Amino acid sequence: MKDKVMKIIYKRYTGKTVRWGFLLILLILIGCSSQRKQQLSGAKSGLSVSVDQKTGGYVIRSKILHWDFKGHIGKPLSDVTTSHGRDAIGPYGQISFRWKSDNEYRGVIRRYNDKPVVVFMLTTLWVICN
Repeated sequence: MKDKVMKIIYKRYTGKTVRWGFLLILLILIGCSSQRKQQLSGAKSGLSVSVDQKTGGYVIRSKILHWDFKGHIGKPLSDVTTSHGRDAIGPYGQISFRWKSDNEYRGVIRRYNDKPVVVFMLTTLWVICN
């Protein structure tokens, strides 16, 4: 009798463990895939910006003009973040990132919410000598 009870308990908990394990793996995979790309969309200007952390690629897409502007940093990106703010031009969303090449760089792609304007900013984090 004790063996039957142990088999039933084992089957019940093993099934739950497998389900929880599957759910955990699924959440990890979703988290990893969402970390790979950052995107800003939904602006009145019709512009969206996306950056691929793994490849260093970026896309500016205009829904109104039906065109894409694509580029590539050439290196994997780190510290990829999105933020929002306001300056003299108006409210904006931006994606910031870093990468290393011959120097360490910080890039920002800023998309304005109400105007069809995108600004690219580049900062070197070490002194460059000519």
